[in-house]
Amino acid sequence: MRSFPRRALLASAALAAVPMVAHADDSGSITHTVKKLSRRRSRRSLSASRSVSGSFNLVALSWPGQSIPEVLRLRAHYADGSVSGWVSPHPLTGETDAADTATNPVWTGDAVTVEVESRLNGGDFTGELAVHLLDSRPLPGDTGVGGSGGAAPFSPGPVSHRPGPGAPAVVSRAAWGADETRGKKTSSAGYLRACFVHHSEGANDYTPAQSAQIVRAIHYFHTGARGWSDVGYNVLIDRYGQIFEGRKGGLLRPVAGSHALGFNTGSFGVCLLGSFMDEPAPEVALEAAADVIAWKLGGSFVWNVADRVKWRVNVGGTPFKKGTTAQVPVLGAHRDVNYTDCCGDALYAQLDRLRAKVRARLRKASRAAYDAYLLKRGEYFLGTVNMLPHREGNYTVSRLTRGLIFHEENGQASAWISSFAAAWQPTWGMPVEDSLSPTQAFEYGDAVREAGSGKVTFLPVGKEDIHPAQHFTDVPPEHMFFSEIEQAYELGLITGWPDKTFRPSLPINRDAVAAMLYRMAGYPAFNPPEESPFVDIEPHYQFYKEMCWARAEGLINGWQVGEDRFEMRSLAQSKRLEMAAFLTRAWGSAGYTPPLRPSFQDVPRNHLFYREIEFLAQTGISTGWPDRTFRPDLPVTRADMAVFLVRFLRGKKLI
Repeated sequence: MRSFPRRALLASAALAAVPMVAHADDSGSITHTVKKLSRRRSRRSLSASRSVSGSFNLVALSWPGQSIPEVLRLRAHYADGSVSGWVSPHPLTGETDAADTATNPVWTGDAVTVEVESRLNGGDFTGELAVHLLDSRPLPGDTGVGGSGGAAPFSPGPVSHRPGPGAPAVVSRAAWGADETRGKKTSSAGYLRACFVHHSEGANDYTPAQSAQIVRAIHYFHTGARGWSDVGYNVLIDRYGQIFEGRKGGLLRPVAGSHALGFNTGSFGVCLLGSFMDEPAPEVALEAAADVIAWKLGGSFVWNVADRVKWRVNVGGTPFKKGTTAQVPVLGAHRDVNYTDCCGDALYAQLDRLRAKVRARLRKASRAAYDAYLLKRGEYFLGTVNMLPHREGNYTVSRLTRGLIFHEENGQASAWISSFAAAWQPTWGMPVEDSLSPTQAFEYGDAVREAGSGKVTFLPVGKEDIHPAQHFTDVPPEHMFFSEIEQAYELGLITGWPDKTFRPSLPINRDAVAAMLYRMAGYPAFNPPEESPFVDIEPHYQFYKEMCWARAEGLINGWQVGEDRFEMRSLAQSKRLEMAAFLTRAWGSAGYTPPLRPSFQDVPRNHLFYREIEFLAQTGISTGWPDRTFRPDLPVTRADMAVFLVRFLRGKKLI
């Protein structure tokens, strides 16, 4: 009897089947036949199973509707008369985060008949099933994709590569024969939060060279039969320790897979080939899984694999109520987030050992990059890792959503805040300053992003007119807020003095703030009242119209000094906390709820302007200081005001 995980004797004779579809992939290595199981001829028939015949080595099932049968199992019959044990293939999860009514293709080895049994709500459901018979044939390159037979960890061969420093050897998509004409473009999450372990189901007696056949068939079924963008798992690992590159888009990136309903975006799907319900995964497969998981999580700064992570659940059909926040394991199994017995009882019992192996690897890993990350306040300034350490030119670099980390040969690392992280090229050299503005200096020149189009241009050192025209003599190109001040001037939000100075460090008064807010609003039509609404300003004062407009719009209310009497205090310096209130009101943030954890250590939750200051932080209008302070009582400088206005308009997508 073949080594399917659950053994049973042959049941009663099969009923006839009606062929539906038969086709092959472009390479000719996979033949796919779909057959419909016939309905029972008699309600009193003692047979609870049905069979179809053909030439195949993998089987999948599909059915109409979204209901999941409570019984869904199959077993294979072979030409020599032997029969495998029963196996219960688990339903797939769709990449659109909707339940997909099909199973993964399970490896049977070369078989001639498959027997299927299914029940839904206590009734026979077998007649609703379509059986997918896949015959995956070897390709010439498969002979080079061989492990060590399970006696020792996989030894990298010519078909393997290491995607980045510290990464394990991986069999590339080209090496295992992925048909890149199939599927569609995949997406990347921009961050990684968790890893979920799966098993593929099926016989465990495949050879090392047959692993590529299994991977190709899964890829073919996911893309061809189900119409997914690509194979659902990020990596697949065979029982011999071979690691196969899964979903296209690159192992270096947090590519969103299709393996865990509601939890695809931001997770890493690892599938062990075989069935591990009753039989534990081989030690060599666990070692390979630990290698790739530790590399992936560590490079993404996810260090505590014994922890749990909060996850907003936006779909139904999971153990968690839609709209709630779930607590899920950082390193868990498919069954931890979906209704399934995947990754099998035996492998699930091994997860604590797997976590221990991953922790051991992470303890030995260098934390220089993480330390550099924390020095720049981590995610707050640099964002999240969207490309693990890899070699580009003469640099080993990690790309983050708002920064770059350079890994040096001496084991050290340096982190830089940059809005050019995605566009950076080795020919630019390393940054020489932190900047989230549209201009940033690098070793070999300056990067400039055009307003509106977003086009990035790199201007090497020595090229004339590296910077846009300099309007103010006291705001040179190397000024921290040069680009924002220049853009604010070009938009007509700010002006300077007749001597062509801007005086960026000069505190700004409340009347000038009203004027700038009025300009930012697009100079709206407004007739100021003949009688001043403020007891301390007269209609002939500079910026009278703008101050009255700001009060009418509810942006600057002033101080109440009596019944229906208010002071504007127009010449008082505007504080940073006041600016937070003005801009929050201008944005229109009535439904905004601030986070429970303060962004700034000097603005606790009981601060009078906590909500407004947090709103500036969450929208990126203000990042505060590197020491995680906002300094709410400091006066707003003219440079600060230019930055606030430009970032406000960018956040509103008005520029």
